[in-house]
Amino acid sequence: MKISEFARSEGITVQRAARLAREGRIPARKVSGVWEVDETAFIVRRSRRRLSEQSRSDVLRWMNHKTFDGITGVRKARAAARIREFIDSPDPVALLRDWWAGSAPEGRGGAAVVRAALRGFDQQVRDAQKHMGMWVLDSPDSVRGRISDWRAIRGVSAGELAERTDVPTSVIHTIERTGYSPRGNRDVARIVKTLRIPAVHVRTERSAHA
Repeated sequence: MKISEFARSEGITVQRAARLAREGRIPARKVSGVWEVDETAFIVRRSRRRLSEQSRSDVLRWMNHKTFDGITGVRKARAAARIREFIDSPDPVALLRDWWAGSAPEGRGGAAVVRAALRGFDQQVRDAQKHMGMWVLDSPDSVRGRISDWRAIRGVSAGELAERTDVPTSVIHTIERTGYSPRGNRDVARIVKTLRIPAVHVRTERSAHA
């Protein structure tokens, strides 16, 4: 598929499409000096369907409040998978465009990020993606619930997390309920590192209780 055809199908300029190709954000290669997009990979990427109203609402809930409070079971797992996909996406603009399919939400926060994606404002969306869930974990209250949410986002069970961190499952559940470990703050630090929670600061348990 020629880059011009890709741009037309995506509703973007050829210049922006070429930039995406240069940055490796779409599957493309140069043939005789002209960018061509891998049509098979493009079709797979376009197979992402528009999210349901509930799924869009759950994604915006996380983007606005950074929590899955009030969401449980399959619904939470589905929302967490969407957030994981957004955080890890090489092209979050295209992802949000697919999810909302031109239906611009109203409001601030996450809704503003979605509108930026629909308008092609790459940098604003990438900034939001980069800072998605930046935490200052300096008290039990700031830790409580975060571990459970990020386990869901990373798709890791408590048992798997216990194996990776050498923190007993019972202690992990205690941290999720109370925000601290009875064995010391090293447990929390190990879990934060293993789950790749983007925490900007993690203080010791003693400091957190001071």
